[in-house]
Formats: sequence, C-alpha cells, structure tokens
Amino acid sequence: MQEVKLKEFRKKHKITQAQAGESIGIEQRQWSRYEQGKNEFPVRYLKALCIYWKESADELLGLK
Repeated sequence: MQEVKLKEFRKKHKITQAQAGESIGIEQRQWSRYEQGKNEFPVRYLKALCIYWKESADELLGLK
C-alpha cells in the first residue's frame, strides 16, 4: 500500500498525535506507529481522515 502522509498533514492542520488519533478512534500510541511507518495504515481510516482534514485521498497518499 502507498505510504500515507500522516505526519505532514497532521502538522499542516496543527494538531497533536492524540487529537489525530481521536479523530479516527485510536490512541496516540497507535497513531505514532502509523506515522512512523511501523504499522501499515488501514484503508478503513483513510476515509475518516479525508473527511476530518477535508483532503482528498490522492493528497493523503501523495498521488497529487
């Protein structure tokens, strides 16, 4: 799966890892693992992030 630009977009929107995790129902620790690439980011969360950040999936995946 394509790498999701979690850290870049989180910083763009000026929120903490805890706030970002809360937006999709996960803890900060898990968000950190996704952001660092230690765990693969599940597709099921991609839609929630697109809605929360008002960004397209293409942007989050670095396709644009």
